[in-house]
Amino acid sequence: MRDIEECKQYEPDIRKPTKANSFVADGRVIYIVKKDYTGKPLKMYVAYDEATKVQLMAHHDKDTLIEFIQSKDLSVLGKDETRLF
Repeated sequence: MRDIEECKQYEPDIRKPTKANSFVADGRVIYIVKKDYTGKPLKMYVAYDEATKVQLMAHHDKDTLIEFIQSKDLSVLGKDETRLF
């Protein structure tokens, strides 16, 4: 497994999370957008951890992407200092 510093991180600023572009999994806010880590538009959905901006996974179906991420243990990303709950 790679260190977090070696993972692809979303470079543009993350817009305000909404119900349409984010969800909570394992106590972390996950941001979903149709852009790669540089901000270039894609035809796939890509999930990023909001706190670390680390790219988690990409898939052509948003529901499948959400389902897969919710089934994983995201504690390897470290403690989320931005959590309000």
